[in-house]
Amino acid sequence: WLAAVARRPDPARLFVIGAYRPIDLITHTHPLRGLVQELRTHRLCREVRLELLSADEVREYVRQRFASSTTADELGLRLHQRTDGNPLFLTASVDTLIQQGVMSQDGDRWVVQGDLAALDETVPEDLQHLITKQFEALAVEDQQMLEVGSVSGLSFSTAEVAAGCKQELETIETRCEQLARRGQFMVEEGVTEWPDGTLTMRYHFRHALYQQVVYARLGSGQKVRLHRLIGERREAGYRERASEIAGELAVHFEQGRDYARTVRYRQVVAEQALRHNAYQEVYLHGAAGLALLKPLSDTP
Repeated sequence: WLAAVARRPDPARLFVIGAYRPIDLITHTHPLRGLVQELRTHRLCREVRLELLSADEVREYVRQRFASSTTADELGLRLHQRTDGNPLFLTASVDTLIQQGVMSQDGDRWVVQGDLAALDETVPEDLQHLITKQFEALAVEDQQMLEVGSVSGLSFSTAEVAAGCKQELETIETRCEQLARRGQFMVEEGVTEWPDGTLTMRYHFRHALYQQVVYARLGSGQKVRLHRLIGERREAGYRERASEIAGELAVHFEQGRDYARTVRYRQVVAEQALRHNAYQEVYLHGAAGLALLKPLSDTP
């Protein structure tokens, strides 16, 4: 219908406006995707991309929703940091805060009853289902690739993913490039070179919620194995300069149950913190390292 009406040569007082999520067209290979591209080419339609909301716009949304300027400032800032101003993520996150009782109504005003920090760890159920549905529509190879990337964190390199998937780097880079080009799940950051000369592409998840949902799908055994593989690949890539990423390596090896390496890198991070007079960090890393010595055999 859209194709026929848009192409008709006769004038008409007709204005058609529609809304869609590009990711839905890509995931389900919807014919509207090709139609929009064709109509744009012949200047028979105009596409208006909706930008993300700014921090001020998120605060204004919170102010209108809760009729409170005091709530809007703190909650608006946290919501913007958490959602990046994505309207869908924003409204779902606010609904979740109300459902969990963090925000509750006291008479004619809204008050904060719980810790807003809980927002950082919460993935709204509706969003979780939406992201999972999009994820499961991907090819199995792409799913595995994203799972390994989620273990690395919000940002990851193709060299790490190749090590976790046990595939050739070129194969991983090709699949990552295709996913990023389609705008699915991740965005390209560029090329980076490791101290050992490894050239690797870096990507990051389009949003922290994507990374959290994908990571949560992994079993405990998978997480242990992948953290260790990624840690070993990063360590090999940095060689004698591994101290530069000691904090990252400590996390990967601790999650990978390689406690001997974890202790070593915890100590490196503590020494680095000591040189900057960051005594709280020294204490935290030192205490964590000492606790991990217990399951190890007695050595100097």
